[in-house]
Amino acid sequence: MTTRVTPTADAPDLVVANLPASKSHAQRALLLAGLLPGERCLFDLGSNDDTDVCRASVQALGARISTDAEDCVVIGVDHDRADAAPVEVWSGESGTTARMVAAATAVLGRWIRIDGAPGLRRRPMHALTDVLRRAGVRVEGDALPLVIDARDARWPDVVTVDGRTTTQVASGLMLGIGVRHARGLLPSPRALRVEHPNAVNYLRLTAHVAGQFGIPIVCESDGDSIVFRFESIDNRLVNWTAARDASAAAFPIALAAMLGCGCELPDAGDDPHPDWRIGFDVKRIVERPTAEVVCDQIRRRPDTFPALVALAATQPGTTRFVGAPALRTKESDRITAMREGLDALGVACEELDDGLVVHGPLPAGDTPIRVPTPADHRIVMAFALLGAVRPGGVELDESRAVAKSWPGFWNWFARYANVRAV
Repeated sequence: MTTRVTPTADAPDLVVANLPASKSHAQRALLLAGLLPGERCLFDLGSNDDTDVCRASVQALGARISTDAEDCVVIGVDHDRADAAPVEVWSGESGTTARMVAAATAVLGRWIRIDGAPGLRRRPMHALTDVLRRAGVRVEGDALPLVIDARDARWPDVVTVDGRTTTQVASGLMLGIGVRHARGLLPSPRALRVEHPNAVNYLRLTAHVAGQFGIPIVCESDGDSIVFRFESIDNRLVNWTAARDASAAAFPIALAAMLGCGCELPDAGDDPHPDWRIGFDVKRIVERPTAEVVCDQIRRRPDTFPALVALAATQPGTTRFVGAPALRTKESDRITAMREGLDALGVACEELDDGLVVHGPLPAGDTPIRVPTPADHRIVMAFALLGAVRPGGVELDESRAVAKSWPGFWNWFARYANVRAV
């Protein structure tokens, strides 16, 4: 589906967005509720492609889930369940679901076959397969589909995992170890050591959600590593409500900065999601304290990269985004995707191994330009923002991709731009 975006006649005085539920929080909560014993109510999860596929994965593992609108009741899997054959788990395009489900269930001694859509099959899984094989887990394959048989695994006292490519594997291990303690399975690892993590605050987010479910986890820095230790577990039954999506917030915040107006997020919460810190980068890009602005913390909040690059394209001067090679292994190669889209719009930019250099501002033009967008929700939303400020607008491919995280994006965005299918 192709969508045309053009500016409205009158610029708004304020950008307001009621954000969708955080899929980062929802996926972690669904996995915990599904693997812990007992019944839990999860409220305001929302519905998007990633959360929906995670919900289905948890059901495939044996949890019972009843859904009423955006809320659900989850009854965790039977403690004594034994897998006589591999459980089939489908993870769609969700790398978070694939890596976290695979890691958590391996810690719990499950036997699964996990697969995903073609785009996910191309994404790296070596951090997952390496740590599983070191624990004696039998793994067939090095990328999806994977058959993972952890029934005879022997987990060490301290589990060590490489966090350079992704921290999703570490998050899955953290949840699995916590559930193992809560279920009284012995022996259980005492600690998880994540070496060279590329996004520490996503790990803190996982520990935060686990704590809400009665699994307190203590975090300690140790040089280039971070260690998570598991304390006494009370395995509380909870009524849990999803936080709002900090990654989605990047788009209204960036749009407001482009339009030179304020931004109001009425239901934004206070949680450790790293993307709430986007304001630091927005301020530097807009105020430009130096001739060349360097954004070198993108690896800590990689999902903000497309929105920030779009913002940088509207500003005069050079903005350098560096230090985030893992952007190449998201739903698309986001470095190349943003460079190709900016090329189409006439914005000078240079692709780096670990980022992008953007030379603004965006050239004006009175006719729409077709921007080649992959089926990547954040790339589509980023170039939609530019359509709201470029006089001739833009035409975007794969506009349905926004359903992965923010199905209501186009309805919201139509308040600030002219949006129509072509």
